Amino acid sequence: MTNFNISIFIHPPYQDCPICKKTSVFGVLEIGGNAYTRKCMACKQTKEYHLPKLTKQIIYLDQFAISNMAKTLHPDTRDKVDPFWKDLFGKLDTLCKLQAIVCPKSNFHEEESRMTTDHFEKIRRINLQLSNNTSFINDEEIRRHQILKFSECWLNPEVSPETIQLESLAIFKEDPHGWQSRIIKNVDFPIIPSWSERLRQIRKEAGKDYNEVVMKRRWEEQKGKSSKAFFRQVAEEEASDFGRVILKLAKDQIGLMAAVELGIIPAEKADIWRTPSFLLVQSLEKLFTQKEVPYNDLAKQVYGYLTSPLLAEIPFNKIGGALYAATARKHCAGKKDRPGDKKPSILADISMISTLLPYCDAMMIDTECYLFLNEPDVQQYLDYDTRLFCKKNRDEFMDYLNQIEINMTSEHRKVVTSVYGKDWERPYYNIFERTQ
Repeated sequence: MTNFNISIFIHPPYQDCPICKKTSVFGVLEIGGNAYTRKCMACKQTKEYHLPKLTKQIIYLDQFAISNMAKTLHPDTRDKVDPFWKDLFGKLDTLCKLQAIVCPKSNFHEEESRMTTDHFEKIRRINLQLSNNTSFINDEEIRRHQILKFSECWLNPEVSPETIQLESLAIFKEDPHGWQSRIIKNVDFPIIPSWSERLRQIRKEAGKDYNEVVMKRRWEEQKGKSSKAFFRQVAEEEASDFGRVILKLAKDQIGLMAAVELGIIPAEKADIWRTPSFLLVQSLEKLFTQKEVPYNDLAKQVYGYLTSPLLAEIPFNKIGGALYAATARKHCAGKKDRPGDKKPSILADISMISTLLPYCDAMMIDTECYLFLNEPDVQQYLDYDTRLFCKKNRDEFMDYLNQIEINMTSEHRKVVTSVYGKDWERPYYNIFERTQ
């Protein structure tokens, strides 16, 4: 049996060992959280050191930005892409290594990547590099987290929605503010063509429903209304409809499970996986039980909460409603005939932005959604501090990143150098060299 040599994980900068006193043998073994460990190459002893607590800027990169950076760095495509994206990667990579920012992964990245199979591995590699092994939890879990949190206002009328503080760390799989490890963990599943096709089909069907039920109905509704009144109507309706849809889907799931249990529907012909809607209702029942809501009153209380005006105050729902309203207003305005179909990709953009925006310091997003979020009616309706960027103001994004680096203290840089080495912050421009 081959002996495992742990020394391959020991990296410079080397120091003199404080235990055996040998020179230049005490290297860095492990980094993470607010500490790092050194190990002696000679005596094999280890020692842990504390690191200053970090508060990184959380920056979300839409898929188009990651894709362009991947293309500009890969030898097969680097001459076909605007060099701006190489400069952007360099700045982001440096700031990540300086422990000033982190660009977390999300399930939206994963889904988009699986639908662009030609560049899947390239995009995933850039995503891994800039995320520092940091990921958001699934978007359905984030929405469930917010709904459960805001139920405090339903259970206790004295609690105002304005006082609810979202627990940012709860929606990350790892602490985004920890010092990053040198080791990149890649545990993503391999791409499976059937998954990609299914994702495309789901998006196509969702887009069809959106255009048939929402966009064309909104065209009829906007006649005779002022632009501001139409926006407010759609935003509030979209937000208030969410809870009712959840209840219907959960009821359908319960009915299906009951039919299978009674033998009305054969189990092998029924999809009885627990849906997000069913899990949400189940979670609310569990929470309400913990809050001492009587068992006989559970269903009534859950129904009451999910159909109450409180749902329109939950961040993901309010942001989503505003974006749907802005989209409908622009798409329907001034059309004498029913408007043409809207691309279904807008649904993924709205879902991503509405779910993740409250947890980010900055986002680089699709230009259309950027313009929607900067409309006066939208800004008056929403309240957020997240800096927004797109292709249209990409130079401002670079200025924003440069300012982060300028504001970094010399003491912080010294700590980074002492842990990672003097060349650590150099951008990894040759990330795809091995593919040549």
